[in-house]
Amino acid sequence: MPRRDSWNSELFDQKKAELKKRYGLTNKKFSKALDVIQATRERRAILGVETALSHLSDEDVVWAIEQWRRLHPIREGSEDRPGTVALDEQAIEALFQYSKEKAVVVAEIEGRLGLDKLAELKSMFSLGRDNYYSEYFEEKSASETRSIAKQKATKEVLVYLISKTNLLPCVKHASQKLGRLSLSLKLEGM
Repeated sequence: MPRRDSWNSELFDQKKAELKKRYGLTNKKFSKALDVIQATRERRAILGVETALSHLSDEDVVWAIEQWRRLHPIREGSEDRPGTVALDEQAIEALFQYSKEKAVVVAEIEGRLGLDKLAELKSMFSLGRDNYYSEYFEEKSASETRSIAKQKATKEVLVYLISKTNLLPCVKHASQKLGRLSLSLKLEGM
């Protein structure tokens, strides 16, 4: 099917005729098939239709990833390979600086993202990592909100998220599955 915004075109009419013939569909069945396709975020994204998140804006997500990036800079060359780390004075000082910066990042994110936004971000990370069906995203996000509130664990969840070295690729993947195609493009190369 062509993108949703071109469904009033001749191309759409041609594709419709081809699909109806190929699968023996009536107009009514074809319309029902289109409704099913458009019923979920992930399938709407295939048609080029963006679906907003419930709490997070694209700017919130990009900003949170920028804060995370302060702790996880892009590695150059040989730094990507595991190796032995010497615990000299310089390395110990770097650990102290990292801890200080981590506390600052946690405080800044905590100040900007409320409970609902944090739960949604954690749910995006989980969706990208665990690759569950995007239809369960809202339910997962609501469950995360209740869990974080009940345990009063905002700071713990923030520390958990910013400690994840795979936060960016997981959130980017989730953005695609959730129909936030423009957000996924914004996260490209961060």
